[in-house]
Amino acid sequence: MDSLKSLMDKKQYDLVLQITETSKDAQSLFYRISALLALGKSEEALDCVTFNQKILTSNLKLLVKIHIEILCLLNKFDAARGQLDYYKNLPYESQETEEVLKYYEKYIREEEKNAIRGHHIDEEEVVKRLTSNNASIVLTGLEACRSKTIEIFLPYLEKILLDFPMQAIRSFALLLLVEKKVNKVVKFKHVNQLIEVNPSLLEPPFQDNQFTNIIRSIQSDFKDPSISQNALNIYSTYLIYIYPDKCKFNAKALLCALYGIASEYLHADGTAFEEKCLQEGENISDVRKIIEELKESIETF
Repeated sequence: MDSLKSLMDKKQYDLVLQITETSKDAQSLFYRISALLALGKSEEALDCVTFNQKILTSNLKLLVKIHIEILCLLNKFDAARGQLDYYKNLPYESQETEEVLKYYEKYIREEEKNAIRGHHIDEEEVVKRLTSNNASIVLTGLEACRSKTIEIFLPYLEKILLDFPMQAIRSFALLLLVEKKVNKVVKFKHVNQLIEVNPSLLEPPFQDNQFTNIIRSIQSDFKDPSISQNALNIYSTYLIYIYPDKCKFNAKALLCALYGIASEYLHADGTAFEEKCLQEGENISDVRKIIEELKESIETF
């Protein structure tokens, strides 16, 4: 009879499984696991590794590779990290094995990032994420849609636009449709108002001259880098919160408000804010009203 390697080369995976059904030696088990993977039976391959882990440690380098890659394939990243820690604590002398262990630390991180971006999840999993009540999970579902045909998920995205309780998630869903240039009128709960929009006709945020000018002013006028970065974050959050509306404040008043709220959140000197308003010729009371609106967007985002 042909060797297991020869059968694998000939893609006779079912025959390999028959031959190795009762095998207890590491070499045969590794072939069995490879055959299961070739047939798309990832869970069964993982079970085979789990049940025979002690036997398979005779080739630790190969075991680490197969075990970690199967776990990542199944999106079991916490388990992959746990198993990698287990393998690190086993006695080994090979420098090559040590390099493999280090390589798979990075491998797990990269595969998890890819999974979040949606490169390795199927349509069913995307739908599961989009219909979750957990905002963080929904965000990963939205991110996953970027690499897929958006029309498949439109019913779920339209439900998010209308019903998801957080404005941020509703806004991110709309931004996804804008990015994908979806040419369809959809209903969108914009803060507390129901509106209808055609994403293909909307201008994406952060691309107009007003945004560019405000960013330049923040970077040039705010001397404290911490206040500058905080102001940029607050402004970006506000624009997403009010999208698809545009910022209605004049540039100087907005600049003063961003300086004031960024300073307040960092517990900086409050008198500097008043000096900034006087410098720009803006009424402090009016600027404080803008600050309150900015705060509302951040706190309900």
